[in-house]
Amino acid sequence: MSVVMAVKQGDRIWFGADTQATRGGDRYNQLSPNDFKVMKFDNGVLLSATGETVTSQILLAHPEWFTVDEEKGLTKKHIVTKIIPKIYEMLEAEELLERGDKGTPPIMKCTLLLAYEDKLFEICRDLQVIRYEDYQATGSGSNAVNYGLSRIDKSKDINEQLLRLLRISAKHDTNVSAPFIFINTKDLKFTVKEG
Repeated sequence: MSVVMAVKQGDRIWFGADTQATRGGDRYNQLSPNDFKVMKFDNGVLLSATGETVTSQILLAHPEWFTVDEEKGLTKKHIVTKIIPKIYEMLEAEELLERGDKGTPPIMKCTLLLAYEDKLFEICRDLQVIRYEDYQATGSGSNAVNYGLSRIDKSKDINEQLLRLLRISAKHDTNVSAPFIFINTKDLKFTVKEG
């Protein structure tokens, strides 16, 4: 797993994430922008995925799905009516949805954080969509940082505060490690920092 965290500051959403990945019993770091846990799309949308790599890779390979409404930007309605059906159709075709008892919804094997300008949404494993007004963290390392995210001082350097929280997450979860990446929805430029 991993950790991705996001926090709103004024007219932008900041993301911070680790770069560790696993393949079988091996751990390694993904250090190419094409492999970061936060993807930047040409339309200004930022998308992160935590969870099963196969599911994440399929979804991240389709930037054309992650559109915004031309008049309203990114809205819950747009995600539910335009983005979720494409995700569901692909995961169904690839047999990547977990099925429980009859009557329960199918579950995808990853969680997505989606941001555009000052809007932050989570697409949960059951394909529900939640809008966050302030912050959110996902991945196995998120438990160690949720309280810290709630205490971020938005008048100070957000990257430094996210870096501190990523270091805490790495100390508490063996699935999280440096280097760490940072990006926001305004500048759309990646920064990489060592742990």
